[in-house]
Amino acid sequence: MKYLLIAFAGAALIYSCTPKVAEVAVTEVNSGEELVGLNDPQIAAGKHIWENDCTPCHYGGKVITNYTKDQWGGIMPKMIINAELDETGSTQIWAYVNWILENQ
Repeated sequence: MKYLLIAFAGAALIYSCTPKVAEVAVTEVNSGEELVGLNDPQIAAGKHIWENDCTPCHYGGKVITNYTKDQWGGIMPKMIINAELDETGSTQIWAYVNWILENQ
């Protein structure tokens, strides 16, 4: 029993230390819709980050268009650190936020 518990604890430790990899899905959008820009892989990946990393913490309450580009310039650096985004994720979320501000 003791060895079973040790084996279980070891497996749990190994699982918790493995890097978490998220799939990036490119959203297909009909060409007649306003959201054609989501065909851009950077913007689509940024949307994925927004929906999976930003929205859960803010319970969907943070609406991109409630802030200007300058305001986002002050908000985003702190949130990028809090979400532990790397340079690629940072670029993608900026692409999505800028695209929304320019197209909505």
